[in-house]
Amino acid sequence: MSNSPRTGPRTGVTVRDPQAAVPGTWRIVAPFGVSFLGDGLSTVALPLLAFQASRAPFAVGLVAFCRSVPWAFFAPFAGVLADYWDRRRMLVTASALRCLLLLAVAAALAAGGLGLGALVVVAVLLGVCEVGYDTAAQTVLPSLVPADRLGSANARLSAVETLSSHLAGPALAGLLAALTLGRLTVGTAAVYAVALLLLSRLRSPRTPPPENPRVLAGIREGFGFLWSHRPLRTLTWSTALGATAYTGWFAQFTLYAVSPGPMGLSSRAFGVVLAVSAVGSLGAALIVPRLQRAVPTRFVLVLSSVLVVVGLLLPVAGRAPAFATAGLSVYGAAVVLWNVASVTYRQQEVPAHLLGRVTAAYRTVAWGAAPLGALAGGALGQFLGLNTCLITLAALPLLQLPALFRFPRLAAR
Repeated sequence: MSNSPRTGPRTGVTVRDPQAAVPGTWRIVAPFGVSFLGDGLSTVALPLLAFQASRAPFAVGLVAFCRSVPWAFFAPFAGVLADYWDRRRMLVTASALRCLLLLAVAAALAAGGLGLGALVVVAVLLGVCEVGYDTAAQTVLPSLVPADRLGSANARLSAVETLSSHLAGPALAGLLAALTLGRLTVGTAAVYAVALLLLSRLRSPRTPPPENPRVLAGIREGFGFLWSHRPLRTLTWSTALGATAYTGWFAQFTLYAVSPGPMGLSSRAFGVVLAVSAVGSLGAALIVPRLQRAVPTRFVLVLSSVLVVVGLLLPVAGRAPAFATAGLSVYGAAVVLWNVASVTYRQQEVPAHLLGRVTAAYRTVAWGAAPLGALAGGALGQFLGLNTCLITLAALPLLQLPALFRFPRLAAR
């Protein structure tokens, strides 16, 4: 039997032959792992750049808002691209653009500084690249591994993301930021350049476009499927609530943790706290495949929601770095549990030819709400103080528990 993918006659759907050879795990993991490292660096770099440009908490929240707002308007088009275009090419293009943007930021810093207005523009463009990259990344995986291995593959990628984005990335960012923000920016650009080279070698089955593709009709089809599927609809608004809370929380937590904030950490110590706290995420990534097989998905999602609240409240309970490390460890574990369970469920439930558009619709709603959290966090931090801001945002995920408890269709598959 041929190892080439089979393509449907009208939809342009690429279907992996069950007997086809599966690429080695390292060939799949390595490009994404390097990209995750770049994400970890940029997650620390942007708040620090915003803090340097303007010491006001609202400025930090504004930059976080601009980084995440493209999910609200660009994600539907990214979903159409993921279904109608080459997903690997989307990954390569997004990585190249992120590299160029960060090199431009480094050049501006070397020339004398980067104003808040320019940083806002950079944050929006980085957000657009992130939307395209993440949409393609989540939809390309089912074409690389068999369906019965999706859960394990998602868990392994979560483990790699934890090591790269939450462990190595923040630690390296802290070390580079202790030197200069310019070196941190150049280092981030270099990491994205390496990811670009690795992604260019990744081979996935090509998906020919459908006959007479219509962008707006394709977008409507993705949103229509999401709205008609009750379990996915519940996961969507629940993810939106969590993303809204954490986006605002983390931007303000940077001010809380880094000197002259109440916790009083240096940039390097802040990076170390974030890195050490990734242990929780790594542990969850290792156990979640077994947990999914042992208990209903509903239980995993409820457990994750409770752990999110606990994790975000712990750093406010005490100003010692140990509280921040413990809290972020719990939070990281909760996010991995939620992501692996929800992403695997979506990949299994959505037809292959719709996966890009439904994923984009899902994330448009889920991540499109996140900018509201950034603005709300900035306003709460500015007018009510950091403690009130962090506690309020940490408690928001409690609102999703009733829906998860009473929704019986979210059972293990």
